[in-house]
Amino acid sequence: VKMLQSKGVIPLMVFDGGKLPTKAGEEEARERSRRENMEKARAHLIAGNTAAADQCFQRAVDVTPRMAAHVIEALKKLGVESIVAPYEA
Repeated sequence: VKMLQSKGVIPLMVFDGGKLPTKAGEEEARERSRRENMEKARAHLIAGNTAAADQCFQRAVDVTPRMAAHVIEALKKLGVESIVAPYEA
């Protein structure tokens, strides 16, 4: 964000909002995928394959509303405007 600002770009960050009820099945699949990736990441780590572990850990991340709120607060301190959509994309 700071690099963009240093080049004269005015960033606007858009965050997903609440979950759509019609995507309940998709959210269950995402949660299952995150759990599976976490298990794979731990196995790779134990095996010493840190590159594969890193990839799986990244796929296992679930960005929570609390995390997004912290990012939004940090963006405000940088003077960056953000918008939270009513629902996820």
